[in-house]
Amino acid sequence: MAYYSFLLEPISCHAWNKDRTQIALCPNNHDVHIYKKDGTKWTKIHELKEHNGQVTGIDWAPESNRIVTCGADRNAYVWTLKEGTWKPTLVILRINRAARCVKWSPKENKFAVGSGSRLISICYFEQENDWWVCKHIKKPIRSTILSLDWHPNNVLLAAGSCDFKCRVFSAYIKEVEEKPGPTPWGSKMPFGEVLFESGGSGAANQSSGGGGGWVHGVCFSHSGNRLAWTSHDSTVSVAEGGKTSTVSSLSSETLPLLCITFITENSLVAAGHDCYPVLFVYDGAKGSLTFGGKLDVPKQAAQKGISARERFQNLDRRASETQSTDKDLNTLHKNSIRSVEHCFHMCDRMVIYFFIAASYAPWLNLRELGPWACHMRWLVWVMASFGTTYVFFFHERYKLMELICYTVMGVFPALVILSMPEQSGLYELLAGGAFYCLGMVFFKSDGIVPFAHAIWHMFVATGAAIHYYAIWKYLYAQPSNQVQTSR
Repeated sequence: MAYYSFLLEPISCHAWNKDRTQIALCPNNHDVHIYKKDGTKWTKIHELKEHNGQVTGIDWAPESNRIVTCGADRNAYVWTLKEGTWKPTLVILRINRAARCVKWSPKENKFAVGSGSRLISICYFEQENDWWVCKHIKKPIRSTILSLDWHPNNVLLAAGSCDFKCRVFSAYIKEVEEKPGPTPWGSKMPFGEVLFESGGSGAANQSSGGGGGWVHGVCFSHSGNRLAWTSHDSTVSVAEGGKTSTVSSLSSETLPLLCITFITENSLVAAGHDCYPVLFVYDGAKGSLTFGGKLDVPKQAAQKGISARERFQNLDRRASETQSTDKDLNTLHKNSIRSVEHCFHMCDRMVIYFFIAASYAPWLNLRELGPWACHMRWLVWVMASFGTTYVFFFHERYKLMELICYTVMGVFPALVILSMPEQSGLYELLAGGAFYCLGMVFFKSDGIVPFAHAIWHMFVATGAAIHYYAIWKYLYAQPSNQVQTSR
């Protein structure tokens, strides 16, 4: 399994090209970025800028190599690659609320767009007028469409919505395709016909017709005879096409699942807010759905050859990690909340450099310095800016180098202060610096020494209090005629 971090921003939607060497993604804004795989790296090669609202859906047609996007601006665009540049074609969806999802049909001669307007737009290209037009599927949809998937026959369309329903519609367009043959879902397929409907708000409906929450993801099997969907109440459901249309549901203990796909006719993979994929197995003979296990979970270290004391320490550490909120997820996948946490953590490390510079600033500006030492007044802020830039580009990559930067930043200006003619307050400065240095020992012992991080903050608070006292006593409270500067 390969892992690559594209951006700090959350990726709201994405789509792959045919051979999986390029990916189109939206970094939670109005644009679409296209990356190409170059060895082990991914290089951005295109930016698609046309939407006026956030892009909410992307799909990449594998055979025709066309990209379709939809967004909160209530429009869709079909992008075609011409002479190395992606050219957009506007598709008027005729909706009054944001588009939510988009999906190419298997033959790539039409696509479906789900929206908050309680309808599905089936878009196809009209050769006579040389533009894209759309037809609407409205009844009996009563809420926002969240997910779409096409049947392999290019006619049937599955849709999941916020009214707790999973439905199968006929999206037959006589202008672009031949009359379809019969399927297990039905034989008569006029446009907009409802061939299957499941889900409900009551307990009886949940037990017999699937989940009881928003339907986040839908997927047909490769044969098209089975349909699976995930609901916001953490249920996974599978329906068999036929006259009876039997439905099997399984309530999981995970957080809500957002997407689902068939990998074989009897195996499904789903993923959601728990940030790891989950395997489910469907037994067609028994009509039952079972949990197959978690995927993307790192292997646990072997517990052989450890003492009883170490074993209890591991159990205690594991319990404290489950109760703590500042630990990383035990999976390669991270959600957007973790991205925000990463930004705050990075800002916290940046502020340390300016905190050190601000601690030296009163002494450097209000005490007499030599002709060379006076340059430290601006050099200390240059050092802080350099450290901030280093954290921005290499945060948490080289922890030893980061520690060295903090140490140099804290010690180097102190050499200038030691050369000042006025030595009052020097012992307080040294005492505060000693508390900072001792606190670093506990900072690096976090996870080894109990309450090490809290002890580190106590040392920092004590050192800051000593420095504050020194500034108040020897710089602020000192009579103005005794304050010497080199101006």
